[in-house]
Amino acid sequence: MTFEAVTIALESRFADLWPYTLIKWPNVGLPTASLDEWVCFNHIHDESKIAQVGTSYNVNRYYGVIVVQIFVKPNIGLLRAKVLSDYVSDIWRTFQFSGITINVPEIVEVGILNGWYQLNVQNTYHRSNYEQISSL
Repeated sequence: MTFEAVTIALESRFADLWPYTLIKWPNVGLPTASLDEWVCFNHIHDESKIAQVGTSYNVNRYYGVIVVQIFVKPNIGLLRAKVLSDYVSDIWRTFQFSGITINVPEIVEVGILNGWYQLNVQNTYHRSNYEQISSL
């Protein structure tokens, strides 16, 4: 599975299962001035390692993090942000699909930033590919 295919798979899953707010996608604008809440989807590729060495193919393991930033109006309490974080967690929690294994979520309370209360849901993941050893 290529980096592009992983990104498409993760973005598609989130888009298909997220009816609660508008989603801001990477490198796509979203006017938020008239919104009460919204989320921002981020997919971060992390380190890669050789998990198994072969004679013509290796098993390469790729790691990454799915980060969904939740934004709600400030000074309304934590309840709505926590409810949205539960919904996000339900989409990703210890799920496997398309060769991707997603781990348990971590909730990070960022606080009030740029006029929004922000809470992040972070899920690490890994995937393994059998890949031919370079002949170059």
